[in-house]
Amino acid sequence: MLTDLVQAMEVSRLPLGTGLLARMVGAASGGDTPAHLRLLLNRRREENRAAAERLLALGPARVIFAHGAFFAEDGAARLRRALGWLLG
Repeated sequence: MLTDLVQAMEVSRLPLGTGLLARMVGAASGGDTPAHLRLLLNRRREENRAAAERLLALGPARVIFAHGAFFAEDGAARLRRALGWLLG
């Protein structure tokens, strides 16, 4: 279970203003790390990259977020895509 690292807010279920903000920061459907968190995580990029690699090594089948829809299948592959900006 992840809290804010990856978010996939369902824009159609949000008020218009909140949905627009979610799209702007990268927290909308699809599952990505919002822009403000990327900036924060880049401050200790190598340590956070190592933590992401350890997380992926667990091979999760499902990934549940605190915000939005979750990855019900192909969890490891979808998480790897979502964290590509950090792993790349």
